[in-house]
Amino acid sequence: MKKQLLSSFLTVLIFMASPSVLAAPNLSEQEVIQHIIAHNPVLLGAQEAVNIARAEQKESEAALWPILGVNSQFTAGNVQHMSMPVPDVPAASMSMRPQGLTANLNATVMYPVFTGGKIQAQIEGARQRVQQAQIDYTQQLLSLRTDALLALLNMRWQSSRIAVFIAERERQREDLKLIEKRFALGKEPYYNVLRSQALLDNIQQSLNKAELERAQQGLELRRITALPKETPLLFSEALDNPGPFKGVFERQRIKQQITEHSPQLNILKSRILEAETRVRISQSRYMPFIYLVGVYEQRIPEIESMQYTSGAAVDLLISLPVFDGFNRDAESERLRKEVTLLRYTYADVENRLHAEADKWLIALEVNQQNIELSASAVQQSQQEYSLIKQRYDLGKAILLELLEASRLYQQAQLNQLENWLLYETSRIRLESLIDQSVVSGF
Repeated sequence: MKKQLLSSFLTVLIFMASPSVLAAPNLSEQEVIQHIIAHNPVLLGAQEAVNIARAEQKESEAALWPILGVNSQFTAGNVQHMSMPVPDVPAASMSMRPQGLTANLNATVMYPVFTGGKIQAQIEGARQRVQQAQIDYTQQLLSLRTDALLALLNMRWQSSRIAVFIAERERQREDLKLIEKRFALGKEPYYNVLRSQALLDNIQQSLNKAELERAQQGLELRRITALPKETPLLFSEALDNPGPFKGVFERQRIKQQITEHSPQLNILKSRILEAETRVRISQSRYMPFIYLVGVYEQRIPEIESMQYTSGAAVDLLISLPVFDGFNRDAESERLRKEVTLLRYTYADVENRLHAEADKWLIALEVNQQNIELSASAVQQSQQEYSLIKQRYDLGKAILLELLEASRLYQQAQLNQLENWLLYETSRIRLESLIDQSVVSGF
C-alpha cells in the first residue's frame, strides 16, 4: 500500500513538472534563455530599470537646451485708476491697468551660458547610470541562465541515474528468479532469497528518490523560466560524457576575460566613474553660473501715456557663491573618499573572482582525470560482473560475490555520472563569472 501511495505521489509530481511528456521536444539551452528573457519577472524588471535610466538621461540632456516660456494676461476693466486715493501719489501713477479690454503677451528665453561644467557632469552621470542598468540586466540574465542550466544539468543527471537504477533493477530481478529457482532445488538458503529481495527494494527506493529529485528540478526550471502552466516542460535527455577535452586551461586568458567582461566588475567600474563625476559636479559649485535671458512683451492696446507699451530686453544673470560655511569643501572631500572606497571594493571583488575562477579551474582539471578513471572503472566492473555471473550460473561462485559485483558495477556507473555532473557544474560556474562562454569546449 505504501509503495502504491509513493508511486502515485511521484506520478502527480512528475506530471506537474512535465504535463505533456510526449507532446513536445526537450528544451534546449537557447530555448531556456529565450523563455527567461520573455517571461522572467526579475529580468523584465531589470529591463524597465534600463528604460528608466535612459529616460533620466534624456531629462538631464534637456538642460543644455534653451528654456522658452510664453505667458499671457487678458484683462477687462471699467476704471483707469484705483478707487481709493493715496496721499502724495497722483491718480495716474496708481493706475493698475488701462480701461477696457487689454492683453499682455510675454515671451522669455533663458539659456545657460556657463555653469562650471555642472550640466555636462550631470549628463555624464546619467549616462553612467544607464550603463549600470544595462550591466545589471546582463548580470541578472547571467545569474538566471546559470540557475536554469544547473537545473537542466541536474535533471539530466537524475535521468541518467534513473537509467542506471532501472538497468540494475532488471538485473536484480533476473538474479532473483535464478536464486528462487536454486532455492527450490535446495541449492540456496532462504536468507539469500530475502537478501536479494531486500536489495531489489533498496534499488526501487533509490529510483523513486531520483525521480522525485528530477521532478523537483523540473519545477525549479519552470519557476526560473516563468513558463505558463499550460506550456509543456520536459525532462531533458540523459547526461553525456563531456569529453574529449581540449587540453590545458589557459588561466591567465580566463582571468583576463573575467577582468574585462565580468558584470560585477563592470558595474563597479561604472560606479567609480559616476562617483568621479559627482566630484566634478561638487567642484562646479565653486564656479559662477551665467544665464542669458531674453524677454519680449507685446501689450494690446499700447498706451504710451500710461507706459503700457511693448518692448524687448536682454539680461545677463550671474550667480557667484561666495561663502557657504565650507559646505562645498566638505562635500567634495566626502565624494573623493567614496571614490577611494569604490576602488578598494573593485580590487577586492576582482581578487575574489580570480580566486573563484582558480577554484573552478582546479575542479575542472581534477574532474577530467576522474572522468577518465571512472570510465575505466565502469568497464572493469562490468567485466567482473559478467565473469562472476557466468561462474554463479555454473555453481562456482556464491551469491555474495554476485551481489557484491553487481553493487560495484552500479556504483562505478553512478560515480562516473557524478564526475560528469561535477565537471559540467564547474564549467557552468566558471562561465557565470563572465558574460560569454570563454571556457566553451573544455
